[in-house]
Amino acid sequence: MARVAMIPLKAPAVARLAKTAKAGRHNLGGNLFLQKVSDNAEHCSLVLRIKTKDGKATEIGGGTYDPATLADARAKAKELSGFAGQGSDPLARLRAAQATVQADAAEAAGVTFGEMVKEWLMTPKNAGWSKSHRDSVAGILRRDCAIFDARPVASITDQDVLTLAEAIWKDRPTQMRRTVNVLYRVFARAKFQKLITVNPAVWRGELSEQLPKDKKAVSYRSIPWASAPAAFAALSHPDRPLRATATRFMILTGSRSHAVRFATWNQINGDTWTVPEGAMKDRARAWRCALSPAAMALLAALPSNHNPDGLIFPGREGGAMMENWSSDEHRALGLACSPHGWRSTLVEFCRSHNYNGDLIDAAVAHVSGNKTQRAYARGDLLEERRPMMEAWATWLTVN
Repeated sequence: MARVAMIPLKAPAVARLAKTAKAGRHNLGGNLFLQKVSDNAEHCSLVLRIKTKDGKATEIGGGTYDPATLADARAKAKELSGFAGQGSDPLARLRAAQATVQADAAEAAGVTFGEMVKEWLMTPKNAGWSKSHRDSVAGILRRDCAIFDARPVASITDQDVLTLAEAIWKDRPTQMRRTVNVLYRVFARAKFQKLITVNPAVWRGELSEQLPKDKKAVSYRSIPWASAPAAFAALSHPDRPLRATATRFMILTGSRSHAVRFATWNQINGDTWTVPEGAMKDRARAWRCALSPAAMALLAALPSNHNPDGLIFPGREGGAMMENWSSDEHRALGLACSPHGWRSTLVEFCRSHNYNGDLIDAAVAHVSGNKTQRAYARGDLLEERRPMMEAWATWLTVN
């Protein structure tokens, strides 16, 4: 038997339903529904259910229920359903109309993306960021999003953001999500100020459907440990001596580039470097690194008039180095390995020289074993690791 369409409820009936109905979704007829979050909710919202061009059902928020605008909501639902009946995509038509309204509003307001970024960075929530986090976000905006700076904020479409994300994905797939996240938050501020009606940087269900899935494991390019000394010796650049020193320090310590980027002098205590938990990959626990004489010599050669709380390897403007500082260095020197690949080379070297697996895991801050085993493994084997890290440093610097 064919399904009979429900006759749309009249305005008085909808008003009674809004006051007396239980929590849930209630059909008002004409592809329009009333949503109540609780039995005693004072406010209800409208939901429009339509079919897309391919016949799939989808839902669009219709805003807060108001008896005065119920007729407008019904007209909108009817209009969108009509688009599907004509063979066009109602969602595409709706977004195009919203984009036109956005562009007109942005042109009238005259607010550019660059201006929106400056205001967003100064909001109370963001003003409390640490200097290192602010530098990181500013670096993303400066490096990846500067192409939007002069454009009216509402003239930027989801297609513009997708094009940018695809370009980043080709060279830096792991960075793409961070850039999109920053863009989303900037546009969220613009939406809050009524400069736009649709956020063009929504990931879930939007951009995520247009881009490749995140890779669960990434294989980083490394070099055989026997070839490591020659590659280590090539890490020298007259125009960027501090960055070359930072790269060598990263390799000698087996650390990640992020930890080196935000390393401060007060983290160094004699021949031990303590990386706080906030700078670690899992942010779960701090990590102590046994500094070899070669690593300590690199630090000793740096200017001595430094701030105890300052960065060991600051960028050109005094803040943290760019996020991909080490990748850029390797690329400029034409090295066949990635910065993270040096950690694999260190592990290969240690295994080839028959060092204990627990020492190797501790040296590169790898979490091994199950949850119970990790709970009992409270020691970090710092002193036991020192001979191993000195052997690694000797191999790199003497051979």
